[in-house]
Amino acid sequence: MSTPTSGTHRPGTHHGSQSRKSRVCALQMMYQWEIARDTPERVKELYWREVRSVAPREYADKLFDAATSETEVLDATIMRFARRWKIARMTAVDRNLLRLAVAEFRHCPEVPRPVVINEAIEIAKMFSSDDSYEFINGVLDAIAKEGAIAKEDPSASQGEANETDVAKPD
Repeated sequence: MSTPTSGTHRPGTHHGSQSRKSRVCALQMMYQWEIARDTPERVKELYWREVRSVAPREYADKLFDAATSETEVLDATIMRFARRWKIARMTAVDRNLLRLAVAEFRHCPEVPRPVVINEAIEIAKMFSSDDSYEFINGVLDAIAKEGAIAKEDPSASQGEANETDVAKPD
């Protein structure tokens, strides 16, 4: 039996796609950034020195830069929809995967939200606990449905609800 981290390719998951590789690289950098507490620039320098892969680098850096520069905003959005869960109580993988997905919602409006959610689910299945993908799916689906991810740019929001329609935490 294979585990989520065994690297087993399942048909239809596009395991080898460049976008998936970029997202995995961004997640690995986020994890390193959080654990090592280095600057984002230092994390990228060390990471790419080891990985030496050029193909996924541009998109990975875009996601990583967005997530590290807006962590407080991303965390606030996540906490509004992760009912009864504090960011600090989430596993590092789940927390950083959610940050990256919400950053991708905000900074890559050309990528359909269902694609972002599906990619986060598939990556969670590879790197997180057995049931984390359900948690990731629930939080990201709620965020996407509420349109709670818009940047200042109105084109980044594709949701039907506006900010006043979003339920506020108690």
